[in-house]
Amino acid sequence: MEEEGPTNRGGEVYVQMNDVETEPLLSMTQTYSNLHLRREPLRTSRCTAFVKAVFKVCFCVVGLWGHHAWSYTDPRVFFSAICIYQVVFELSFLTGICPDFECDAMNNSEDDEVKRPDDKHHHQTAEICAALFSVAAAMSYLVFISCVMLAKRKDSALAIPSQSVMKHVHSTEVHLLFVAFVFYMISTSVAWHHIVQFMSGIVSTVGLTAAFLAHWTSVNTCNVFAVSSFALGTSAQDALKLIRNIQNGTLDDVLRIHEDLCTVVFSTVSAYSVWFVLHWFTYGASVIAFVMYISEEIAMKAPLMELVYLGCVLVCLLYLFLIPCMCAARITSHCAAIYEEINCTTSAYWSEGHPFKDRQNVALFISYAKERQCGFKIGRMTFNTSLAWFSFFFGLAALLYHF
Repeated sequence: MEEEGPTNRGGEVYVQMNDVETEPLLSMTQTYSNLHLRREPLRTSRCTAFVKAVFKVCFCVVGLWGHHAWSYTDPRVFFSAICIYQVVFELSFLTGICPDFECDAMNNSEDDEVKRPDDKHHHQTAEICAALFSVAAAMSYLVFISCVMLAKRKDSALAIPSQSVMKHVHSTEVHLLFVAFVFYMISTSVAWHHIVQFMSGIVSTVGLTAAFLAHWTSVNTCNVFAVSSFALGTSAQDALKLIRNIQNGTLDDVLRIHEDLCTVVFSTVSAYSVWFVLHWFTYGASVIAFVMYISEEIAMKAPLMELVYLGCVLVCLLYLFLIPCMCAARITSHCAAIYEEINCTTSAYWSEGHPFKDRQNVALFISYAKERQCGFKIGRMTFNTSLAWFSFFFGLAALLYHF
């Protein structure tokens, strides 16, 4: 059988035999690795190693350390069952099976006999918020693990969390994420301590525990996405270094490096896009509904400790809503920084033989890079810093309901 030469298509090398395309010689996973070949290992202090170890434990507990398939011993089975259970538990209040949270638990306050005139409407708002939180947490986790496993089957260039955390995330980024994570856990603990005082009975206790664990899985999906976005930022920086180090090359060499980066970025975005959209809308709706609930509490002159508790819950929701938005915008920003930095250089910056020694090649590359729109892009919409700020104000827009 006559064999033809290899061809390059979309960043992968194929061998054609009588016009029959066989398996690629270079997988997309290798495309991800190629961007980091010449980079020295990131320096890791003891503090950074501890932080990464904490994230490793968290990701392993909820089954997000790798993107392997299901197994009977997989923690994903356990946490998926918990997410489904807590949705059923919360919806039972909303649908009237246990109206006003009266299954086996009542508000133990001494002034129950003196009900406020709008208590019924207030309870309905609380039930709607609780149902939204439950659906958002369950959907976030279940959709996330589905997206990650599908990416593995497609031989995606997506980097698994084990590689991203340990090899491709800078210490500053992982420390900032850890501080935000600790602040989230403190706020969750305060909210948990407050609400557990008013719970009694096995059903309510189990339901509350399931809700806590479901939101624990949701925050870990956000952290995995954040780690992946940080890894893409490192990939963009490494791609820029590879472009700088080209010697006696052509413009095609620069485009090939940039295409490798875009392949990794778009593979990661396509893997997470469904989860990102559903997570963004469900937690956005949860934030708005909960701010409305807080406004009702303020109007009804709730006790100070009650408002502190509600403030902690709001912080947790804002964390889950804003972290993915900021990380998506960060991916786009890092990709755009490549051609922005190159555009600020002169011919004296580049060594002899580099294609950017000719300013015309710089103009051609910048034009190509802008048209390529490498970044966090879903459909025709590129998620940039402006959309991240829009998400922030969208999350706080419900305050107008009170004022």
